[in-house]
Amino acid sequence: MRNCVFSLLVLMGASFSLADDSPEAVQANDRRSEIVEAKREPTRQARRRFTMAQPRGLTLSEPGAYEGELLFAPLNGTSSYAVDAEGKVLRSWDSERQPGMSVYADEDGYIVRAAKVNPATGSPFERAGGPGGLLERYSPSGERVWRFGYHDDEGHLHHDFTLMPNGNVLAIAWAKVSSEEALAKGRRPEGVFGKWLYYTRLVEIEPSYPEGGEIVWVWNAWDYLVQDSDPAKPGYGAVVDNAHLIDINYYRSPLRSSNAPAGEVQSGAKRKTSRIGEVDWMHANSVDYDPGTGLILVSIHGFDEVWVIDKHAPEKGLVARFGNPRAHGAGGEADQIFFRQHDANWIDEGLPGEGNILLFNNGLPTKDNESA
Repeated sequence: MRNCVFSLLVLMGASFSLADDSPEAVQANDRRSEIVEAKREPTRQARRRFTMAQPRGLTLSEPGAYEGELLFAPLNGTSSYAVDAEGKVLRSWDSERQPGMSVYADEDGYIVRAAKVNPATGSPFERAGGPGGLLERYSPSGERVWRFGYHDDEGHLHHDFTLMPNGNVLAIAWAKVSSEEALAKGRRPEGVFGKWLYYTRLVEIEPSYPEGGEIVWVWNAWDYLVQDSDPAKPGYGAVVDNAHLIDINYYRSPLRSSNAPAGEVQSGAKRKTSRIGEVDWMHANSVDYDPGTGLILVSIHGFDEVWVIDKHAPEKGLVARFGNPRAHGAGGEADQIFFRQHDANWIDEGLPGEGNILLFNNGLPTKDNESA
């Protein structure tokens, strides 16, 4: 069972900037700012009430609660903590960097944590949600014994990783293609914004102590695509007949129309800067590995589903997928059961539900939050 706690990050809206400093423009901008602030204030007040209402420390401990340790890394801090069932801090590990975003312990009492690159390196991926870029390993006494970085133009670690029995680390990364490459692959023009389109990459890292490592295995979602838009382009076929492939034109809601030509960024307050949520259209947020079967489980937030990949036969593409049949043309809205899910993992042998999948089904935007 994975020892991980995801922290929540709330992003406020973008600010306005002026290209025209005339009195009329300044007045109009001030008025827009007032409207934005007025809309934000109820949310701020609700958040303050919620925060003040939350009790601190141990609030509930009933018979049957797990008696082991809980490991977590607060998002806005640089330390990781292990607490017992009574809420007492047993150990802590101090880093120089905020988490990015997971932390796990191994059987020897060492921890491995994802960490953010700080200061920013200029990687094109840094503005997307949940960036990391680094992995760090700490001894039980708090000494950092390993660090690995993957945060350049080719790829960028983010969100999650899992520890493998051979001592390696299997991690999620972003990779990218240009807008032109995406269009050539069959992406529709209305689904291309800015310079890049991100996709999910999985990397297995063999550590080299105390610094660095070698990527010894790579899986790219970009190699397993299908499209039904243009028979002259690669991967043309019926999406519904190719559930093992990924629809390059799927997005959880219809792509909003844009007046900007394909590949350009539309400006203005009516859209997000760079439409980062659509550029990062897959947005994987967790990964787990079952050594008994060799199956990898990946949560794909942007598709509202989880994907299963056979590490020993990656050429098969997706050997299973659950949560949202609409993502491969096999169902309608009523068939969807996952909504913005997080933290999908295999239930270990010997635990209730072993062999099944446990995840948190966020339930947004129409369902209640729930575990599945």
